[in-house]
Amino acid sequence: MKPNYLTILITTLCIFFNACHNSNTAPQLQLADSLIDKRADSALCILEKLSIEEISNKSAKAMYALLLTEALDKNFKSHRNDSLILIAVDYYKDNSNNKLKQKLIIISEECIKITKIM
Repeated sequence: MKPNYLTILITTLCIFFNACHNSNTAPQLQLADSLIDKRADSALCILEKLSIEEISNKSAKAMYALLLTEALDKNFKSHRNDSLILIAVDYYKDNSNNKLKQKLIIISEECIKITKIM
C-alpha cells in the first residue's frame, strides 16, 4: 500500500498549526495576568479573544478560567454561573502556591455570591 503523501502533508500541517496556536496561549495569559490589576478592561479583551475549548493544557485552562472570572468581576460584568471558576478550583485545590490559593478563594466566593443573587 502506497502512502498517501497529501494526507501525510495535511496531517502534519494540522499538527503544526495546532501546536503554534496552543503555544500562543501562554504569553497571552501572562499578559492578561500582568494587566488584570491596573487595566482589567485590557485583560478582559485579551481573554475574550481566547476560547477555553482551544486550550489543551490543563494548567493553562485553569489559569484562563481564573483570569477570565477575575477580569469579568473587575469589569463589573455578570457571571452566568460558577462553572468557569470551578475549573480553576478543581485544578488548584492541591496547589501549594498560597498566594494563588488566596486569590482563588476570594474570586470564587465573590462569584458564588453574585450567582446566588441572580
